[in-house]
Amino acid sequence: SCRKSTFEVAGSKNIVVDSWKFQDWDYKRADLPTYARGLFTTTLKDGTPEIAVRGYDKFFNVDEVNATRWRNIETNTHGPYELSVKENGCIIFISGLEDGTLLVCSKHSTGAREDIDMSHAQAGEKWIERHVTSVGKSVKDLARELRRMNATAVGELCDDSFEEHVLAYNETSAGVYLHGINFNLPEFATLPSSEVHAFADKWGFKKASYLEYDDITTVQRFLEKC
Repeated sequence: SCRKSTFEVAGSKNIVVDSWKFQDWDYKRADLPTYARGLFTTTLKDGTPEIAVRGYDKFFNVDEVNATRWRNIETNTHGPYELSVKENGCIIFISGLEDGTLLVCSKHSTGAREDIDMSHAQAGEKWIERHVTSVGKSVKDLARELRRMNATAVGELCDDSFEEHVLAYNETSAGVYLHGINFNLPEFATLPSSEVHAFADKWGFKKASYLEYDDITTVQRFLEKC
């Protein structure tokens, strides 16, 4: 089964987006149309359906599924390998809609919610405006750029004044840490971290650190020490 939730996008020209959510265990199946977690679709004025927001494919631990067994990783992948530092916040998705509106989503919703004063998406919108303004740009500029790229920017919202997590973020370190730019396609395709960092610099975002290794043996040794 797949849960569908529909949202009207505030500030847009009557654009509606649909969020799609599978149960976690369903992502181990081999017959899903997509494995994206954080997936929103919409319909253009001419009736064409499109992916509006595209998150990462479902993550699995090493040895949790067949694809993440070390022997298969060694056989089916090649370097360079990127190991991203996990910031301690909530995930935020950012994309551009047909009418130039910037769409900001949490994993499964966007806009205001009746059960809380400020949603994750709304908190993300405020930070995104602060970030882009700091480099002399606007949220409309960002929406147009992501629309041109047909991509979703993915970041971690870290702000203790909004929501506290295990790791502390003071006023200087708070913000949206960009850690991915995914293309809005059914199959997972993403930019390398070096290009994500360049994009973050251009648009005023904070950056999630990462390490890069050329061979899988070095990656395995590193992970064993963690």
